[in-house]
Amino acid sequence: MPRPVIGLTPDQGKTLERPGRPSMPRYELKEAYAEAVLAAGGLPIVLPYAGDEDAARQALSLCDALVVTGGAFDVPPEAYGAAAHRLLGETKPQRTQFEQRVLRLALEARKPVLGVCGGMQLLAVELGGTLYQDIRDEIPSALDHEQKTDPRTPGHEARVEPPLSRAGRGGTEMTPTPVVLVLAGLDPSGGAGLFADVEAIRAAGARPLGVPTALTAQTLRRMHGFQPLSPQLAMQTARALLEEEPVRAIKVGMVGTPAMARAIAGLLAEARLPAVVDPVLAASSGGALFQGGPEAAREAYAELFAGAIATPNALEAQVLLGLAEPPRSADALESAARDLVQRGARAALVKGGHAEGPESIDVLCEKDLCIHFAAHRLDKVARGTGCRLASALAARLALGRGLEESARAAKALVLEHLASAGSPREEQGVEAEGPPRRT
Repeated sequence: MPRPVIGLTPDQGKTLERPGRPSMPRYELKEAYAEAVLAAGGLPIVLPYAGDEDAARQALSLCDALVVTGGAFDVPPEAYGAAAHRLLGETKPQRTQFEQRVLRLALEARKPVLGVCGGMQLLAVELGGTLYQDIRDEIPSALDHEQKTDPRTPGHEARVEPPLSRAGRGGTEMTPTPVVLVLAGLDPSGGAGLFADVEAIRAAGARPLGVPTALTAQTLRRMHGFQPLSPQLAMQTARALLEEEPVRAIKVGMVGTPAMARAIAGLLAEARLPAVVDPVLAASSGGALFQGGPEAAREAYAELFAGAIATPNALEAQVLLGLAEPPRSADALESAARDLVQRGARAALVKGGHAEGPESIDVLCEKDLCIHFAAHRLDKVARGTGCRLASALAARLALGRGLEESARAAKALVLEHLASAGSPREEQGVEAEGPPRRT
């Protein structure tokens, strides 16, 4: 069995200057890092600094995991709340830039990452937090954030908190974690709605912001009713978040009323961001979640879908397109997706989870292209799979991924959720007007 390869980022130092022999830059790495990897059965390799992303990506492709060693003095102390001291060393922007680049790539590839000291600082910020290391009260001999005691023994605690600033590191601007703004109903059971959206977006690597559009009274078994919230308040909240947060995509779930739909459509037109609209007409646990009949729903969602990515399931596509029956075959799903694009959607992902057969087929169509995503149909059901898929899709788009790649990743995330959290259909016991969403 091959040994896991662990990439280590080295420090940047200089050789001593001697007569006739100038000081030269060199890489430095404490033996303890390599010894620890070897002792655990791994193979350590040193990752030299690279000035471009392709080189960093190729270096990371050789590794099964990454250790960012960092350095306490690489990052300006004032960037995370400590006072500069005359004895602090110089910053090392080349090292910091490389470590940021390779760290982001490792997180995107979902490879295990360990941040040590300055590497932990960078890791904390990349994950959406700000790391504070201020140990003057704990270790009087320390200069703000430098540990003078035996480095093999933890000398203080560290904590990760929500970001308070976006200060530059080593002369470079830190790129904040991409944010997805979600407008959806609040399901107190946690099975669907905003709670499911938040889970999926975080699992996909982005940071969620939630604006509730309605409060629902429901449990895992039954829908009892809902109360729409004020469109004015929802839009005020959403616009405030858009002004202050690095929102890169928007996900729309339950809107509840035609008035809320119109308000959100206006917001999407203003924001001009990638938008995923998941139509919610009824709860999978039973009960309507949109006030108005089919005609009102068709009119509302026609406006919401304009320029957005629509993600209806087969039953929702039937209502919104006025079809005689839900599309169940691959050809029927593709026809529905094409129809939604012709009516103004940027793209449409029509989900075939309600169909029967050994495969679950979803069809993604853009203006000139349709792609079929097929997966083995799991004999399990779970609430909120549609919410999760649309939210994961929006998160991947926020991360800069293409539409096809994002859709594949979102479907994989939902299948993983179903496999781990779904219940066998016969054990679900849901009192519903129709079958629960399946993917």
